[in-house]
Amino acid sequence: MPGSHKASNNPTGDSSLVPGTTHPSEIQAEGTPGSVLLFDSRTWHINGHNNSDETRMAIIARYAAWWFNLNPIVPGLSDFERDAANRGFRPDDVVPLTPEQYEALPERTRPLFHHIVIGQQVLPS
Repeated sequence: MPGSHKASNNPTGDSSLVPGTTHPSEIQAEGTPGSVLLFDSRTWHINGHNNSDETRMAIIARYAAWWFNLNPIVPGLSDFERDAANRGFRPDDVVPLTPEQYEALPERTRPLFHHIVIGQQVLPS
């Protein structure tokens, strides 16, 4: 929704928005395969429907100040799980990769996804 990054509220806050409904000033971003969309993440947004029979993949690169809590967007962490329980649904559009999916990626692409592979080693043994 253009200009919403300047709002003093957000859709999950104390707003009158009903989840899943359209807003009169929203616009739909469209692109061809390989397109890039850049926007301020404070802009009110949601994933659009995938109208194809193909799985849609996205790479999300976020910048956040060191003090910004990203735990609510990480499946498996308590902030995310509590939020999902409060909303009554669990977002499933951001999922980790299986080792098999990771290995199927082009070799040049793998370093971009290493951090979301199921069962990865986080700390040195």
